[in-house]
Amino acid sequence: MQYKMQGVPSFYIEGDIIVGFDKNKLMQYMDFKLFTCPKCQTKSRVPKGKGTILMTCKGCETKYKIKT
Repeated sequence: MQYKMQGVPSFYIEGDIIVGFDKNKLMQYMDFKLFTCPKCQTKSRVPKGKGTILMTCKGCETKYKIKT
């Protein structure tokens, strides 16, 4: 995937494009994992290393198990 942005650092991490070097934003992506709801496709962030948890979607309140 190539974007025509010159002179500006950009990162493609887990489906999101981060333009510019924002250290705080990049650190958030390193400490969290992104999950997508199987029903409504809403994205949620979960801290890494929590094991298997039961997730409830904020959009449609669907419950599903995820492994972090």
